Amino acid sequence: MEPQINEIAESLMDEIKQKVSSGAELDLVDDFASPLPVIVIAKMMGIPIEERHRLKMWSDSMAIGLGEGYSLKQQASSMSEMSKSMQEIVKQARLDPQNDTLIGAMVHATEDGESLRDDELLGLCKLLWLAGNETTTNLISNGAVFLLDNTHILEQLRSDKSLIPDFVEEMLRYNGPVMGLFRTATVDVEIQGKQIRAGDAVWLLFSSGNLDSDVYDEADKFDLHRRNKDHLAMGKGIHFCIGSSLAKLEAKVAFEWLVDVLPHIELKFERGKRIPVPVLSGWVKLPMTIDGKGFVA
Repeated sequence: MEPQINEIAESLMDEIKQKVSSGAELDLVDDFASPLPVIVIAKMMGIPIEERHRLKMWSDSMAIGLGEGYSLKQQASSMSEMSKSMQEIVKQARLDPQNDTLIGAMVHATEDGESLRDDELLGLCKLLWLAGNETTTNLISNGAVFLLDNTHILEQLRSDKSLIPDFVEEMLRYNGPVMGLFRTATVDVEIQGKQIRAGDAVWLLFSSGNLDSDVYDEADKFDLHRRNKDHLAMGKGIHFCIGSSLAKLEAKVAFEWLVDVLPHIELKFERGKRIPVPVLSGWVKLPMTIDGKGFVA
């Protein structure tokens, strides 16, 4: 996937160049951090990308929802629209055995003579779509903000881009895109004097575990050369993120492009907006300007 992701990143940078030349307003999230993973997962799944802003709206209304001002009616409408669109794509994939997409692979997959039911396919499609873009967007935007606040690390990456995968891993640990997720206890257990019963809902704070001083040396410090890369940002066990490798690859490609442009970017935090829900860590809006040296028009 790396050549295709690189082409998408280059195309987005070309669009940003055109905006710089025309004096149009720029936003790090809207113009780069969001469309990159949106286009990648759409192409992989076989979802038309012509209306990528509508595709992103599906994600925002369901993942961020009321905290970003979407009404219950708008959320229901997005869910209905997304379901209808996915059902049509699944229908077309069933008619084309050569459909070389993730949805096509799921449609034609069998085990012991059984195929996935339509409701199972729809549920998987929604999960893959939501998980396939929201979190990676946050990883890219959080990383860009961090580098602008820590220019010595930015300069290290600019002089040696082979360090970018290490940067991505440490960024996931230090300020991952997901603060935590809810799980249901399957057995009774006592943790530090607190009793948790089977069936209780618990919120596992991955972000807290990633700063555990019993596991990491100088856990509160960002260490580009940290040897212990075993973090919880992608979950653990049966809940480990199936898109882990894709997300890291997207971030790697994104920062290979961003590190050369970031020195010329000024973020307008006063006009920015963070994601207003406690589960996710990232930005909804992050306006920016790029000086004349950022691109050669």
